[in-house]
Amino acid sequence: MPPSTSTLPQGTLGFADADFPSLFDIPTETKFELMDREFRGILLDGPRTVDPAASQTVHYIGMRMDVEGRMNALEFFGKATLLTIRLDSGEIFAEWAFENDHKPTPVDYERLETEEGDLSGITYRLDLRRQFPEFPWEAGEICSRVILWNLRSNEVVTRIEGNEVHDPEVAVFLESKRQAVRASPEVDPDWGEWGFCAFELPESPPLPDEPGIRLKGARITVGTDDAKLLLHGSFHLPAPGRFQTGLPPVDPEFVGPHLPRPTAVLPIGILLMGDESSLPLLLQMKAPSFDAIDPDEPEPLVTGHFRLDLCQALPIDRFQTYAVHAVAGKSLSDPILMAWVNPRLLEGP
Repeated sequence: MPPSTSTLPQGTLGFADADFPSLFDIPTETKFELMDREFRGILLDGPRTVDPAASQTVHYIGMRMDVEGRMNALEFFGKATLLTIRLDSGEIFAEWAFENDHKPTPVDYERLETEEGDLSGITYRLDLRRQFPEFPWEAGEICSRVILWNLRSNEVVTRIEGNEVHDPEVAVFLESKRQAVRASPEVDPDWGEWGFCAFELPESPPLPDEPGIRLKGARITVGTDDAKLLLHGSFHLPAPGRFQTGLPPVDPEFVGPHLPRPTAVLPIGILLMGDESSLPLLLQMKAPSFDAIDPDEPEPLVTGHFRLDLCQALPIDRFQTYAVHAVAGKSLSDPILMAWVNPRLLEGP
């Protein structure tokens, strides 16, 4: 399969923040520069800051570029998803990126592997609040990406301005109050619901060396009535004060009934898109970490694990191959493919 992510960062197109609302295309010379660099992937660009008094949305512009065979293997305007995270709360939004009939069309696996055709590209524009009408238009940072089955763009981080504090002493005071707010130790889903488990299991993938999330699941599962589509994950993520519970870690020498007592609860999203119907399926959960946390560290890194049955957690009602992603803040896992196979196919033609 081709690489799943762009290597070009936000700002590659060279636009100022004020340019994005009026942009309808990318200059021809910029497109030629990308072609000269033999860029292949999905490029997304957008403003670093937005003044809510001047605009009530965030405008993005970007390009998808690849050889013609791979461009045709995955239909962009019918299958792409816009994924946006509010970095302060961890709330996640996912919806089809473009208005289209979204008719289920299969991915052409053979052409995904090809170098057939010349390098070509398409330009696209996105409007955040057109895709997410209920998106809370509040001050804070958001992070957006475009996902196309097992491909994804670079991240675009935008600060929605407002409620700025110019007095440094007031800023320090407010930050100390925010740090004092503690997260609830309750996890979501609840223990045992949807097969949820938050402890390391033999099937758990290794913890990421760097901040991020790793996923693991069966590549092929026959969808019988009693089958499970188990997804295992491991994470190594920042836990700022608002995600910390303030509870002490469990003493490893403690003897007695074990009650889960997380030191941090992190919002993590699981996003699925099929190779026929690309309707984005999003599950938002609160996953616990039991690591000891240094109270003097502003954004300590914590680790943890999770397991859940996707068949119970999401409406898996179509036999197809799903690209599965996990997202938390600015971290996005490498996708894994999980096929949910019609048991009738075992009967032969």
